[in-house]
Amino acid sequence: MTATDGTLKPVGPFDLDVLAALSEACFDESRWNRKAVAEVLAMPGAFGVMILVDNAPAGFLLARIAADECEILSLGVQPSYRRRGLARRLLR
Repeated sequence: MTATDGTLKPVGPFDLDVLAALSEACFDESRWNRKAVAEVLAMPGAFGVMILVDNAPAGFLLARIAADECEILSLGVQPSYRRRGLARRLLR
């Protein structure tokens, strides 16, 4: 894997601003602000993963586990990084 393939990184409370900016870049009407991202990550079973390309945030996945299921809450890749398989890597 090269840096342009993307590096996966678990997200935490220090990533809220970056996740909100990614959401804004990825979505028009359904974007989440910093507060919404914080509320999601504070839910029981919630987690997130960010994908970095050349150390720049390119996309993210926010999800939560409940019982034996995993629910994807938001998945986005910035338009300039789309069509490279980054969302597929986030889903794996």
